Amino acid sequence: MLRLAPAAVILALVALAALGSAPGALAEDDLVHIKSHVVYGIRPDQGPVRVAWDISIQNNDPQTARGGGRRTSVSYYDTFSFPVLAGATSVTARSAAGTNLQVDLGGPSPGLVTPAAVKLDKQLFYHDSYALRLEYEIPETRRAALIVTPAYAFVPLVAGGDEATVEVSLPEGEPWSASVETGDCTRDGNSFACTGADSVFLAGVAEAARPDLTATLTRDVQLRDRKVQVNITYFQGEEAFAQHLGDLAVNALPVIEDLYGFTYSGADTINVSERVRQVILGYEGLTQCDAAACEVNISPIADDYTVLHEFAHLWSGIYAKRWLAEGFAQYISVQAAAYLPEGLVSGSPPEREQPSVDLRLDDWGEVTSIIGAAEEDLALENAGYYRSQRFLDQLGFELGLETLRRANQAISRTGAPADSRRFMDVLEDVSGRNNDGLFLEWVFPDSLDSLLADRREARDRLTNLIARVQEEGLTEDVPAQIAEKVKAWKFDEAFGALDSAEAGLETYDGLKQELAQLRNDVSAAGLVLSDDIE
Repeated sequence: MLRLAPAAVILALVALAALGSAPGALAEDDLVHIKSHVVYGIRPDQGPVRVAWDISIQNNDPQTARGGGRRTSVSYYDTFSFPVLAGATSVTARSAAGTNLQVDLGGPSPGLVTPAAVKLDKQLFYHDSYALRLEYEIPETRRAALIVTPAYAFVPLVAGGDEATVEVSLPEGEPWSASVETGDCTRDGNSFACTGADSVFLAGVAEAARPDLTATLTRDVQLRDRKVQVNITYFQGEEAFAQHLGDLAVNALPVIEDLYGFTYSGADTINVSERVRQVILGYEGLTQCDAAACEVNISPIADDYTVLHEFAHLWSGIYAKRWLAEGFAQYISVQAAAYLPEGLVSGSPPEREQPSVDLRLDDWGEVTSIIGAAEEDLALENAGYYRSQRFLDQLGFELGLETLRRANQAISRTGAPADSRRFMDVLEDVSGRNNDGLFLEWVFPDSLDSLLADRREARDRLTNLIARVQEEGLTEDVPAQIAEKVKAWKFDEAFGALDSAEAGLETYDGLKQELAQLRNDVSAAGLVLSDDIE
């Protein structure tokens, strides 16, 4: 019951800054070699986040040699751009000799980083080198994947150049909770080493929080049959975000309930809480329910679609398989957003990368922490979310939302969570359509092809048997017993019972024909057939 948000997702937010390179040259030529050492000081209780870059530049470009020969123009470098976090203030640059350098940040950036163009105090020719220091601060701010408040900070650790090292300083010990997650660089403790020609690196992400500095607001939400209390606990300084969560709850929960098609049956109390990523296993959200309360844990960096996704999980109890819970939560959350007041939901639905591994949804494993997970595990997670969302979208397109609602209603009435097999059966029952091809493509592994073929045969034969029994006005006790075997996917037993029932019907048909002939013969002889024979 989670929403995936590994560092790779955050990396997608990074707008790559243009680092100085020779005109028309390829980065792999290493015409200008840049090394950087970046230090992030993240102490929310002591003021802004402080970032310092120590940069060395080596000009290896022969086209910038002094003299120029027959050339009528002189080539050199004197301006370089470095990626700083959006919202940076107090930006300064100084040469190694202490000379103040001009820095141009350009206009406001919609992305996570913006290029800081630093103009040197000298022209850089072939074989020249230069060293400088770039510093800036991030005051209190709230952006996508960048939050700084006195009680909570989430900071991407961005660096740039051909080689970079990154260090981060965080609060230690109580009452703080602090953690660092690895991005695309090699990690050693709270230090990172990055390499890559002319690159912008997301070394990792750092999070620091004071779990003891929280506040709570309460909203009552009217659902179809009852009212529930939603308690929103948030880090101090996040009042606006908490108010927005409350607005989403009041407006979205009734819509989500209607879209699922069955009434909410969870606890009367729903606790929505901002949590650090360690608590929610590295995801953006986690929802769990018991008899006393439902706990909706949200990362402060979660967007509106993540919040709606987690709210939708309040109805996930009817599913026994993860792909059903996640697929419906994503499908319903996107549907719900379209029905909410204009302007309430910002952003857009997530777009996941095409899976790099083949995964049939029935094989998707249980939830585990993705913090520090191996690449192959992250690839499986991405495939599970991607394919469950696409499959539900496909079902919605081919069968319609109302069919999915009726399937959910049928499952909810049984009181038992549905696995992949049960959902396939219910969907076929309510839609009246053979969906075998879709489930073979998306859900079940190839090893179950023969089992699914048996299922198709058993269901088709049972349908024909019921039709014949009803046509003859016979008791349906035997078909009902066979239906239970088919429902339990005990097809070998069902085939044996079907063989017997079908043979019995054949015998019955033969007796009917003989009886009809006897009637004709008796009538032709002018006799009367005894009631005992009838």
